[in-house]
Amino acid sequence: GTTTYLLMDGSNSLQRFYTKVEFGSNASGHDVLFYGATSGTRLSWDTSEDALKFLDSTYLYLGTGSDLKLYHDASNSYIKNETGNLILQNNADDADIAFYSDDQSGGVAEYLRLDGSMGISRIFKALRANDDVKFQAGSGGDLDIFHSGTAATIENKTGNLTIKNSTDDGDIIFQSDDGSGGVETYFFLDGS
Repeated sequence: GTTTYLLMDGSNSLQRFYTKVEFGSNASGHDVLFYGATSGTRLSWDTSEDALKFLDSTYLYLGTGSDLKLYHDASNSYIKNETGNLILQNNADDADIAFYSDDQSGGVAEYLRLDGSMGISRIFKALRANDDVKFQAGSGGDLDIFHSGTAATIENKTGNLTIKNSTDDGDIIFQSDDGSGGVETYFFLDGS
């Protein structure tokens, strides 16, 4: 009998390969090049970096309805979810999810870590809320801390507001402007 290895399917304007296909490296160091309908090469296997490369503004779609899109547009990189929640999940025992960015000094630094071994979220750089944006605590947003642009407010809306210093012999110190460009302690609770 005979075996079909290549079928030129004119009714569907495609070629079907029925066996393994190998591509040799060309002069630019790419094993395989994929072309868009109007814009030339869009995707390649780069042997010099041993990597699959999506060129600028070439999308990687995941999901039957192209629900998750990943791409780079020559200026910025994007992860766009169009359906449901976007979930970042690390299933490794005691491992973390860490967020790094530029450190303002030519390097990178960790800004936020979801610490799986300690079961906490750790913040390594200043966290700033704009005016009138509240830091809230409590499942119902029971405690607000915010700045209006002209004044700071700590507002508790449920139960008592407790200010506690648990340090042995530690104090609670109240300071304010001293009328001469500095600050002064006006009173303190002396724990020692």
